[in-house]
Amino acid sequence: MKRKMTVLANSCEIINYNMPGTDFALQYNKLSYFDNMRAMCHWHEEIEMIRILTGEMLFYVNGHEYLLNEGQGLIVNSKQLHYGCARDNHDCNFYCIVVHPNVYNSQSYIYKNFVEKIIHNDTIEALLLEESNIIESKIIKEIDTLMQTYKQGPICKEMVCNGILYNIWFYCYQILSKRYDLSTKIKDNNLILQRQMTNFIYQNYNETISLADIAASGNICRNKCCQLFKRYVQQSPINFLNAYRLKKSLELLRDSDLSITEISTACGFNHLSYFEKLFFRHYKQTPRHYRQTKLK
Repeated sequence: MKRKMTVLANSCEIINYNMPGTDFALQYNKLSYFDNMRAMCHWHEEIEMIRILTGEMLFYVNGHEYLLNEGQGLIVNSKQLHYGCARDNHDCNFYCIVVHPNVYNSQSYIYKNFVEKIIHNDTIEALLLEESNIIESKIIKEIDTLMQTYKQGPICKEMVCNGILYNIWFYCYQILSKRYDLSTKIKDNNLILQRQMTNFIYQNYNETISLADIAASGNICRNKCCQLFKRYVQQSPINFLNAYRLKKSLELLRDSDLSITEISTACGFNHLSYFEKLFFRHYKQTPRHYRQTKLK
């Protein structure tokens, strides 16, 4: 079963909440559900919670690498660029929970004083959860309880899950309020520029795009453009563009009847031979072989 992420042209993922009338989604996932065992670089308004069940995962938030091992967890703040991928091509089983800040907005005082101060602070990218830390281990246990309630809970499990999410945020606030200055809102202008340039690529990947075009979308020089891409996504702008084009080509190879030549053109490649060369380099097989294996 392949996990398909729905990402808007501005690189914001659309979250499908799987509990009626709620603003959160609970998922059991495997990296092998994703093409090449790697999620697309994206962001969303929601806070994301990861809990590793078995195996390990490399997780990147704004260019910072986290090696998540079995038993650990990670909470990613709102609007941060992030993605997970396999380490040494090994699979990983994990819970993924995404929670819109509106979950905590039933009372304006609570939201303003204990939620906004965190989600509007770009210096707070993520919180690594270790079982050896007393408070962090409580968050991990609450995540496990949340998933069990979702799978086997009572008729009113939506209400119970909501309460558990409040418990998780209470523990998060305890930790973060001691590590960061929450008295002022802090915006990372470079992160905003990186999102703009990422958005430009997602909107125009099927066109002819140069490094100068990508830099111009952020109104910066090519040198700074390259520096920001290296910092936030560990790739050059052109490599990031081509990786996204290849990702889109996988979808068309699986889900469309277009010829390989037509797919190459639709994904922004000017030459079929170059597309096939990059595809083989990334996926160790030709586009034709990939399509044949998915049709079986």
